[in-house]
This record gives sequence, C-alpha cells and structure tokens, in this order.
Amino acid sequence: MDIHAYSQLGIQSRQDALLKNARNQQDNSESDEKFGMKLEQKLGYTPEEKDKRLKELAGSMEGMFVNLLVKEMRKTVPKDAGLINGGQAEEIWQQQLDSRYSDLLAQNHNLGLEEAIYEQMSAKV
Repeated sequence: MDIHAYSQLGIQSRQDALLKNARNQQDNSESDEKFGMKLEQKLGYTPEEKDKRLKELAGSMEGMFVNLLVKEMRKTVPKDAGLINGGQAEEIWQQQLDSRYSDLLAQNHNLGLEEAIYEQMSAKV
C-alpha cells in the first residue's frame, strides 16, 4: 500500500469512529429516561422515598453550608494573646462547639436553603 492508501484508511476509520460516537450519544440520550427508571427499580425507591431522601440530603447540605459559615465567622474573631493559651486542645474543642452550633442553627432556624436545594435537586433527579 502506498501512503495515499494509508491516509485514506485513516480518514475512513476516523469518520467511522465519529459516526459511531454520534450514534452512541443518540442511543444514550434516548435511554436516559429508561436508565433512570431502571435505577429506581434496582434501588427500590418509590417516589415518596426519593423525595424523603432528597429532603434529607438537602438538609445535610444546608448543615454543611452553615458549618462552613460559622467556621469562617470564627476566623474573624481575634484570639487573645494572653499568658494562657488553650493550644491545640482549645482549637479542637472550638471546632466541635462550632459544629454543634451549626447543627442547631440548621435544625432550628428556617434559613430557606434546604427548600432551595431540594427544589433544584428534585428538578434534576
């Protein structure tokens, strides 16, 4: 075979690969709905269970956000440069206290984040 034949073979195989990829993408987009249904059947989620799990996930995401918010707020508070410093133990205790504060904030106060996150996720899933 000469160089021209090899180059034609390469072009043809590239065109075949592109055509095959396009067909696969079309097949995948058509089967997305079927896949979602199969996944629900495999996991055994009813629509009510799915909503419950999405609400739990949205609540935990709100809690993580509030935790991050409290942690960043804590960084703005100046530390005393007194003679007695709590050291690493104080830092660990402060992190645990901040985590507890953020959990309580997320549970007891309606910040509106959980509902917004739930609406966004339920539209996608």
